[in-house]
Amino acid sequence: MKRFFFAVCVFLGAVLYAQDRQPSWEAGFSINTDVSNTQFTPFDLFKDKIELQAESFSAAGFAAILSGSLTFPYVKLYAFKPYELCFFLDADIMGGGKLPPDTLKFLFDEAASGNHSGEASFGGSAFASLGAKISRKFGAWKIGVNPAVYVPLFYMADNGMRFDISASGGVTNANIAFTADIYSSIFRGDSFDFSKVFQSAGFDMGVSAEYPLLSNLDLGAEISGVPLWPSRPAYKMRSRISAVLEDFDAEDIFGQTIDFKEESETVFSNNDNYRVIRPLRIGLYAVYRPLDTGLLTLVPGLGISALTFYGRDVVLFNAGLEGRLNFPSWLTTSLCVEYREKVWREKIDLAFTVKALTINLGLGVSSPEFIKSFQGNGFFAAFGLRFVYMKKNKPGAFVAL
Repeated sequence: MKRFFFAVCVFLGAVLYAQDRQPSWEAGFSINTDVSNTQFTPFDLFKDKIELQAESFSAAGFAAILSGSLTFPYVKLYAFKPYELCFFLDADIMGGGKLPPDTLKFLFDEAASGNHSGEASFGGSAFASLGAKISRKFGAWKIGVNPAVYVPLFYMADNGMRFDISASGGVTNANIAFTADIYSSIFRGDSFDFSKVFQSAGFDMGVSAEYPLLSNLDLGAEISGVPLWPSRPAYKMRSRISAVLEDFDAEDIFGQTIDFKEESETVFSNNDNYRVIRPLRIGLYAVYRPLDTGLLTLVPGLGISALTFYGRDVVLFNAGLEGRLNFPSWLTTSLCVEYREKVWREKIDLAFTVKALTINLGLGVSSPEFIKSFQGNGFFAAFGLRFVYMKKNKPGAFVAL
């Protein structure tokens, strides 16, 4: 009962606090994560036995992708009109792996015999950055720039995994060879070293522009990750692992004890001259209000991403459609379907506003394959909190929002 009473007091306090005031500054944080694959669902974790069949894998093989980001904190200032200033500290992570379909077919086919060789693709990276967003209007145009300093927490390059599989008489053996070079600005062997963070930092830039083409239609473009000065991580880890799996059942690979022999070698050194840049992303979007009001908004978008994916430098196509319902002053809800950096995602976002306080919640499903994104092969979750500090209006004062 005391907790309920406290929550009611906070709610009423936020409402009364914001009366007859204008925003001075705001602060908050946000976090989101996405984990998806083409084969397993979270419910498989509760099964006593996971049985896999060759035909259960798609023609594209098996893929798994992880991504996430954290912004904590960000601070936005309203006191420098006509400029909008925002400062932030954030981190983002992305990784994934893929097994080719021919390897999976041989591995999970009971009738398979002979020898097979294949390769897996995988990779990953994590960055931390400190940046600013500066924007203002020039006539009808709204232009913004986003400079940022970043460091690679880890960045995997020049990696590979090779399988040599043999099957005969129901007995399957496999030799696995793994190599990878991992670069970092802070990880030094078995310890962390922050002394070289600044000298290994990189610098990039983002640019945005938006123009109201019609009274109910805005067009915009965004570019992020334009490299101005690449990062040179301080440390390098070269890892080589070779393993032998003897007499295992691929169809019940999670429910058995496998004879596993491993040899590994890890060498730590200073990075000589390897450079790292963050992903370059370009996007176009439209903000359409079909009812010519703020109640319903449709936001289609197209774009490309140039980044390292599965350990390879690629250019990926992105597209999405978002629909928003904006209820007066207290609730905004949106539904979104998107294909972004090889992941299909369907999600719902809710934003609850009590004058000075906004809580954002997001949930969704995802997968590298469209149909399987509806079958629970992955999930998306997001949470955010924003507080706007309000100051009293002066009599006759001009308020620009």
